Amino acid sequence: MLDGGKPSDPAGATAGDRAVAPLRVRELLLVVAASALLAAWWLWPLPLHAASALLYEGAETPGISADFHLVVWSLAWDVHALTTAPWRLFQANALYPAPLALAYSEHFLGNLPVFAPVYLVTRNPILATNAMIFASYPLCAAAMYALARRWTAAPAALVAGLAYAFTRYRHALPPYVHFLATFCLPLVILFAYEFLERGRRRDLALFAGALLLQLLASYYLAYATLVAVGATLVAGFASRRLRPDRRRAVALAAALLAVAAVFAAISWPYVELRERGLIPAYDDADAERPRTMGLVPYFAAIRVARWATDLGPPAILIALAACAFVPPLGRRRWPALLAAALVALGVLLAFGRGIHVAGRDFWSPYSLLAAWVPGFGTIRQPMRFIALAELGIALLAALGTERLLGRFRPRLAWALASAGIALWLASVAPRASLPVHEARIPDDQRAAYAWLAQHGEGGALLELPRPPDAAGRAWRMVASTLHWLPIVDGYSGYPPRTDQVLFGIANGLPDARALQELVDHANVRWLLVHRDELSPEKRAAWDAGAPRGVTEVAEWRDLRLFRIDVAPVNDRRSRLTDAKESLGGVPLEPIAAPCPGSLRVVAVAPEPLAPSGTATVSVEVRNDGARAWPARGVYPRHLVRLRRTLVSPAGAASSTANDPLPDDVLPGHSVTARIQQALPPFAGEYTLVLELVQVRDGPLSDCGVAPVRAPLRVPAAKPARH
Repeated sequence: MLDGGKPSDPAGATAGDRAVAPLRVRELLLVVAASALLAAWWLWPLPLHAASALLYEGAETPGISADFHLVVWSLAWDVHALTTAPWRLFQANALYPAPLALAYSEHFLGNLPVFAPVYLVTRNPILATNAMIFASYPLCAAAMYALARRWTAAPAALVAGLAYAFTRYRHALPPYVHFLATFCLPLVILFAYEFLERGRRRDLALFAGALLLQLLASYYLAYATLVAVGATLVAGFASRRLRPDRRRAVALAAALLAVAAVFAAISWPYVELRERGLIPAYDDADAERPRTMGLVPYFAAIRVARWATDLGPPAILIALAACAFVPPLGRRRWPALLAAALVALGVLLAFGRGIHVAGRDFWSPYSLLAAWVPGFGTIRQPMRFIALAELGIALLAALGTERLLGRFRPRLAWALASAGIALWLASVAPRASLPVHEARIPDDQRAAYAWLAQHGEGGALLELPRPPDAAGRAWRMVASTLHWLPIVDGYSGYPPRTDQVLFGIANGLPDARALQELVDHANVRWLLVHRDELSPEKRAAWDAGAPRGVTEVAEWRDLRLFRIDVAPVNDRRSRLTDAKESLGGVPLEPIAAPCPGSLRVVAVAPEPLAPSGTATVSVEVRNDGARAWPARGVYPRHLVRLRRTLVSPAGAASSTANDPLPDDVLPGHSVTARIQQALPPFAGEYTLVLELVQVRDGPLSDCGVAPVRAPLRVPAAKPARH
């Protein structure tokens, strides 16, 4: 494809193919330069704050900020681990002492070719992340340009490149920066086509490399990429354009197997966590997280509709895409059909498990993929597949532009294409600058972390008090990049409950009994106390003196660093992360029938309930059988949970969730769980259905514990007084 300006005339090429001049490296450099200038405008004011701030919408939602911080930490950890101890890649430093901490979310390894160079030079993960966000735009534009250039002249290919990179949907994604890294997706299609047509080894190697990087960028993108590869190969083998011989077919199969082997090896930790119940398949009726809004057909359809009407391609691109099918198609036939297939597949899969239209849910092949393809059932946001549709529309827009401008002289074609690009960019331009969120670590904390980096000796760090929200806990992970010691704190998509257990104990500090219980559960070496964040009572307790075995080693303004030198007495360190026993020593295995017991609603507060408020429901869980029920542990599989389902007055289930029990339920004993149920804004007679389930094993109603129903009467909101 890159022929340095020498015309190519492969065997079997048509006159239509020879009409398109080969792609030159100089063209790609010009595309990168032009799209980089556009990216500076598109992402403004990111270039002004790249070293010290994150720019994104939705910071008022703690989960959005937490996800952004998680990505920053994960990418920095990838580089740190691969340059120091690659064999410990998944043993990341957060959520200590839980193993495989990197696998509680995505590993993002496919993004490192862009992130790592900046991070290795600056050691600034914020700057490296912003550089990756920025670079994704010219890289996507150049990759899509190269794909479209295979069948179109330069003006039309530029339309495709910019249409693929600069979309309103991508502009709304900066907190999820790994979804911006779709620049290998067009290259996968391009080099697959090139190899099948020409049989060159370099094309096969480039195909395998692009495929592996795209698979490793994100698991969401991995499944979308596999769909694109399947569509490309099916279209290629079924068309008259591509008739690969046996040698090419065998070589392609070998390359796919090699990539699959590497991808499977890197994905093995996720299989392990799936077995432990941390990563659920959302089609499991007894999964730890049985429902997610993104998989509900009604809500998935809303997101698809919003993309089609607001975040998707504007009318001018749709019109250009339609022109791709104006006859005669000629050399445009194969890419046009492939692009149309990608659009259809992307939109279809974005609907998820059912296509919701006019109040009805229609069947979708998504359910078959969730049942047959390993790991597909763990996807909770099918809207990510819309990346396929955006690629297909960009390619169709190039083909349509070529159909309209192909007969014009180059200068006129460039003038018309530029006018169209300007008109389109004006219609999709960001409506406002991205909000700036400073991401600086205060000087006193930076000094404390520098001390720990030099003197920490690899010991685990616990910081008190714990941040109240997910964003603060995730920011602790970013701060840990200054010392890389194991930290008890952390945030992730599927975290174990080690942090909840240990912080539940540590909240009792500086009491000596809490200290002993803490070291009985984990090898915590360092304790960093943020005095300015403590309650007055806790601040006074720490100022009165640390317990025996805790020595203050340094102080920075309101930060006090202590070293813990206390030996365990009732050693439970191995049990904390044991996948065979609960924290109380109850075996983690399926509960055999019979399992007699009962549920009883003790109290519902407050009275009266309020629309959009929260009901606190106290439930007594009693075990009348001969075997204990495991309930307190960090790995969900085989743990007994209290499932709650809120049923609307019309009888429809409006929400479902699983809540942990406070402790194992021993034979002849009971525990009381207090659950928080969010109430709808509408008045009515609702019902809260409560039942016991054993994660990955099924409901206990099958062996003797009947569900219980609690009425929740939500009165009408009182009119405001004027």
